[in-house]
Amino acid sequence: MAEETVPALLLSWGMSPAAIQRFIDEDISIEQFRALNELAIKLLLPNVADRAQFMKHFDKWKEPGTKSSGPLSKVNAGASTSGEPPQKKPRKGKAKATLPVHNPPAQPLSVSEEEPSINYVHRILKAKREGEWVLAYYNYYGELSDSSRDDLSKRIITAELQDDKNQRISRQRYSELADMIVELFPTETHATWYSLQTEKGRTYVDGRLWHKFYNTRRKYATVGWILRSTLEDEILEDEGLELPQEEDEEDENILWLFANDTPWIEVLSKWELSIDQRQKYMKRGLYAYTKLFPALELEHGWELLLLDSNIRYPDFQRKCDTDWPKFISFIESELRKVKDLEFPAEFQTNDERTVTVLEHLAFIFKPRVMPKPEGERPKSKSVGIWKPSRKEVQLSFVLRVDDIKNIKEIVSSRRNVLNKYGHTLQPFVLLVGSPHNIRQSFVMLDDLRWPVSPPLKAVDVCFKLFFVLRAGYPVESRHIWLYIQHCVYSHESSDDYKGCRGLKSFLASHFKSFKRCSS
Repeated sequence: MAEETVPALLLSWGMSPAAIQRFIDEDISIEQFRALNELAIKLLLPNVADRAQFMKHFDKWKEPGTKSSGPLSKVNAGASTSGEPPQKKPRKGKAKATLPVHNPPAQPLSVSEEEPSINYVHRILKAKREGEWVLAYYNYYGELSDSSRDDLSKRIITAELQDDKNQRISRQRYSELADMIVELFPTETHATWYSLQTEKGRTYVDGRLWHKFYNTRRKYATVGWILRSTLEDEILEDEGLELPQEEDEEDENILWLFANDTPWIEVLSKWELSIDQRQKYMKRGLYAYTKLFPALELEHGWELLLLDSNIRYPDFQRKCDTDWPKFISFIESELRKVKDLEFPAEFQTNDERTVTVLEHLAFIFKPRVMPKPEGERPKSKSVGIWKPSRKEVQLSFVLRVDDIKNIKEIVSSRRNVLNKYGHTLQPFVLLVGSPHNIRQSFVMLDDLRWPVSPPLKAVDVCFKLFFVLRAGYPVESRHIWLYIQHCVYSHESSDDYKGCRGLKSFLASHFKSFKRCSS
């Protein structure tokens, strides 16, 4: 029989990943775990709910001859016990994130170093406590979570840099590691961990392993193990960009932002102070810019770009509360005129009305032929003319899904179509849930997923990102965003119709209708 592990045991007790991580961080062995006293438990689990859940099982577990009731205590024994994990009773108060359903794989993975390993990734996971947690999680749920994927990538990159902190990881090595991950965890996909993306003629590395590698390198730069300039050059090289021949002496605020994402108050301060100096990095492309600053990769990283917008475009600030409601009412009236469109007769809430209007906005416009991309050619000479349907247009503006698991396939399909015609994926809004119950709303930018609520706020933030990042509107929904730009934000620029013949006349009657109804 295999040795019982602390992470596996806690998982079988229904403890949250955050609580389990505290035990992993302290590297508590099963013997030390058994000897925990009341004070130690309180220090490890300051949250009362976590501590109550823990104590419900801990005292019973310590009794002589008592085995863990969950199947995780023997995760590598080839078969689980017949007992089901204890079910947590619903508790009043603040709702906590729900864990996946217990669904162990047909072949549990070994967590014992004495037993054979499937491959290199399996071996390094078994060598450390945090690696055992990843294996235990998979053996219990049959899939990995974002938290366990992060621990997995951290363990792999730490092992790769163990002998040489200055070591680079080649594209071939990234691909090999991704293959081993998929071999070990069949529910994972190769592209999650390593892929090559093409944008504006450049090929760059993407995937969790690459991001973890450079996040680790950023930490090394903060303590002087590598130079910040070296780190920046490496990132540009991996993204297929030409390195700058000369750079002025770097602003100290930018140098700090290259390597830090906390404390947030200081991040906001230095971000505001460096607004002019950061403009030169915009020339390197949207993707490269967002990867230079680790704070942008945080869930609230969008707040930094909103700060830029508030400084550079102060008139945009009040529009979400004042002009957006008028626009939504107007679009609702226009949608009710569209023939054969299934549109609700009434709404239970104002939020449901807003979401329904946003996800049907494309239907007030006729389908139009997409312009050819500037400076680039489609991937095939035989692709012909592209005239996306109203549904395709809508997906590039506000995409609503019932389950967030569906998003990867949809985005991948969109990216392939865009690539076929020589275009790139641009920022868009993602809504999760039904129109009357939107559970989550995000602004999507490449691999970044920023949670922004409510949905109308997400659209507002997405619009402002186009300006502060100097990004083009999605080619399919450019007319929708231009319509919003003029009607809601009352903003015109010399680039509005650049490279898109006929777009101005296409929108003219719509502008006139809105102006007539809003006057």
